[in-house]
Formats: sequence, structure tokens, C-alpha cells
Amino acid sequence: MRERFERLRAMGIKTVMVTGDNPLTARSIAAEAGVDDYLAEATPEAKLAYIHKMQEGGRLVAMTGDGTNDAPALARGDAHSSRFWALNVMRLHAPQSAILSAVIVNALVIVALIPLALRGVGYRPLGAAALLQRNLVVYGLGGVLAPFAAIKASTWRSLRCAWHEGRGSPMKIVRPCLVVTGFLWFVCCAVYPALVTGVAQAAFPHEANGSLLAQGGRVRGASLLGQSFADNAAHPEYFWGRPSGASVDGATGVTYSSGSNYGPLNPALHDEVRQRVAALRATGVTGPIPVDLVTKSASGLDPHLSPAAVAVQVPRVARARAMSEDALRALVAAHTAGPTLGLLGEARVNVQELNLALDAHAR
Repeated sequence: MRERFERLRAMGIKTVMVTGDNPLTARSIAAEAGVDDYLAEATPEAKLAYIHKMQEGGRLVAMTGDGTNDAPALARGDAHSSRFWALNVMRLHAPQSAILSAVIVNALVIVALIPLALRGVGYRPLGAAALLQRNLVVYGLGGVLAPFAAIKASTWRSLRCAWHEGRGSPMKIVRPCLVVTGFLWFVCCAVYPALVTGVAQAAFPHEANGSLLAQGGRVRGASLLGQSFADNAAHPEYFWGRPSGASVDGATGVTYSSGSNYGPLNPALHDEVRQRVAALRATGVTGPIPVDLVTKSASGLDPHLSPAAVAVQVPRVARARAMSEDALRALVAAHTAGPTLGLLGEARVNVQELNLALDAHAR
């Protein structure tokens, strides 16, 4: 592209990029492309005014664009690109008519969409497995085949042109394309997934299979997913995890990861925090309460608490299980992980693993 602009410059033609992008982005693109000048954050009115200014200076202006926002400036220019003629199907020759046509088209489209909006979108409850299968077929397989078909159709057109120009038979050009396509499919869709899966199963089998936690021959959860009680007060013998904003879909039973999205000034957030503080005070917690015991995590699935949030619960759990607090603190210390690599993050306790260890200790 830079070479083409240089040829235009040698012919005495000045190139200007007029864009709605911010100045920093526009400057970077203009420098990379090699245009002579640029106009950033340009509205349709600004584009029109710029062309008018150039024409008042005695210059001929050729404009190219590909959107409705360019229509007024395209109509104002002395010359237009082929993209404009594809856009200008109504043969508009003035900025006013271009703006009017855009308003009319948008008004018609909006009115035509009203019945669809009133009708709404159909909803059909599906299980997680069925939903995953449909998405894989529609978006996975369709996302692979549709672009491939379009690309190959475009390539075939180019091959026909090359054949008619005497550059060789189509099959002579097609064969390498098919070989490369087949090779890349084999490498990317078979070899690479098999290699990654094999390495994961060999080096990290626990993590590769979902970090599942089993006890008594049953899977009780996953170490990466926190589990909360429907009523914490009904289970004083367990450590309570971080409050969760995750919700369960009534039709499918699937838990959706989410946070509350409450802002810091939202009264609902203040009410929730007060209720959680009151529940902890009712169990005998005194002094400051760690913030992670009364606020939800962003994902709603955080399995960890800070050591301080676990420590304030030790007296309650020790009373409920008739254990000494020292023995319980030793168990907590055994399930406390330090910062990753000694540097990343903070010390943390996996509440799910700690509660399972409590049950195993009781046996």
C-alpha cells in the first residue's frame, strides 16, 4: 500500500486519510500506510467540511468510502470510487440528498423491525449437553465450513482467471492448495489436539480431568469451584466459603458464573453486607470481619478464603465438632497455600478441600 501512495505522490496527488478513529490510532495507521495527511475523529459533517475546504482552494477531490457516514462526503467529491457506486444505488449527487436517503432508509428499516421486536425471540429450555452439542454443530462446524467454502469459491474464481490468461490448468494450481489445506487440517485438527491432550494427561492428569475431589468413592466437587450452603446457619460444623453471586437456571439446573454487579453505593449491597455481618456475629465472631466473608467474588465460584477469614470461624467449627481449636488450626495450616512461586498472589485456603479434610478427620 505504501508503494501505491508513493506512486500517487509522484503524480502530484495528495492522499489524506479521514477517519472517525482517535488521533493516536489515526496517526499510527497513517504512518504505517504512508499517506500524506490524516483527519481524526471525523464526523460526517467534518468530512464534508474538509472536502468543501479543499474544493474552495481550487483542488479536485476524489473520495472513497464504504459506509452511510461517508455518503455526504462521497456525494460532494469531484470523483468517486467503485465502492461509492455500490453504495450509491440511488444515484445521489448532493450531500443533502445523501443524508435524506440515509434518514429515509433507517426510518423504513426501524418500522419494518417493529413487528419482529413485538413478536420476541422464542425460548426453548435445553439441557447443558444438548445446548453444547447444538452450539458445536452450528457455530463450531459451521464456523469452519462456511469461511472455507467462501474462501475456496473466491480462490476458484482467481484460478479461472489465471487459466484464461494462460498461466496453466486449474488442477495444476488447485493441487498444491488442496495438499496444503489437508496438511493443515491434519496438523491443527488432529495432531495438535492429540499432542496437547497427551501431554496434559501425562504431566497434569488431575488438572486435565477437572481437578475433581473424591471422597469415599464419590466425587464431592472440584478444587477450582467453590460450593456454598443454601443456609450457612444450618451447617455450623463446616467452614463457610465466600458468598457467591452464581445463579442456578431452573430449567436446566446449570450454575451460571456471575457476580452481583452492585456498585459500591448500591443500597442492596449494603443490606447484603449487613446481613452477613449479623450472621457471623450471631456465631460469636468478635472484632474485625475480613471483607471476603461478606462480599461476593467477581466469578461467584471462588473456592478460596484468606487465612484471616478462616481463622475467625475456627471457634465456631471447633465447638460444633467438639475439637480443640489448636488441632483445628493445625488442620487449617496444612491446607493453607502460600503465594504462587513465592511471589504471585496472597496466602489462601481452599475451603472445599478443608471441609472434606474435616469429614475425613472425623472418621
